[in-house]
Formats: sequence, C-alpha cells, structure tokens
Amino acid sequence: MTNLLVLPIIIKNDKLQRIIDARKPLGRFISYQKDIWIAVDNRRGYVHKKQFETLHEALTWLK
Repeated sequence: MTNLLVLPIIIKNDKLQRIIDARKPLGRFISYQKDIWIAVDNRRGYVHKKQFETLHEALTWLK
C-alpha cells in the first residue's frame, strides 16, 4: 500500500460556512480571514473547526 498525500482544499469564507452548516462535502478545508487561518476537518461528517495564526499550524492540525 502506498501513502498518499491528501492536502486540504483552500476555499473562500462564504463557501466554508456553507460546508460547516451542511456538513457536506466531506473533506478538509482551509480559509483565510482577517489574519486568521480557519481549518475545518469534516472527513466524517462531523465538523471540527479551529483557528490558527499561520498556515503551517493549520496544515499540521489537519494531518
């Protein structure tokens, strides 16, 4: 079995809010708003959301 690198999708804030509200589509998402990176893990249909100061921190959390 090979290890695949799956990166989160960077999206606009309005689309991120729609994903949070609908819990669809499944996946990992990042958005940038007013000096804050917002990371959302929705791989299983349950939204986990966290804010970060840097993109690196957000990507590390989404691993």
